[in-house]
Amino acid sequence: MKILLYSNENIYQDIHNFYLEIDENNEIIRNDFDRNFSDIFHINDPKFINYAINRIDGMQNVTDIIIQKTMFKNIQLMRILFRFKFFNPDVHVILYMDDDPIYYEVLFSRIAKHKLCNIVTSPLELEEIWTHNYEQDLEHYILSKEKKSLLKEFQRY
Repeated sequence: MKILLYSNENIYQDIHNFYLEIDENNEIIRNDFDRNFSDIFHINDPKFINYAINRIDGMQNVTDIIIQKTMFKNIQLMRILFRFKFFNPDVHVILYMDDDPIYYEVLFSRIAKHKLCNIVTSPLELEEIWTHNYEQDLEHYILSKEKKSLLKEFQRY
């Protein structure tokens, strides 16, 4: 299992601390999400996303990609997700929402409609995605109609 995490340091630390196991002497027993000792690659520069998409010249044997939402604007993110679906469909893409989801109704609707990725807001939800074999019900995000005000919001963020 090789995981690429595109995020800032705070998101990495949140996930890292969630998987941290400490004994009664406050000594670290193990951590399943440590970029120093496992197949976790933390990338904090969004311009390197193409290395994850391109499975020929880029990273090999990637199983999961976690993308922090605030690293990309909505339109950029949609392009990235469609490229993953087309060029690298066997990779599980997970969108880590670190902003208020109320502003992203159109984004969530389009992701759900095209089944582009899973959406999580915390390390606990991330763990649930992995334990339920990437099964997530996104049907409730699908909008019946995209209103103009929502489309403006989509283009702004």
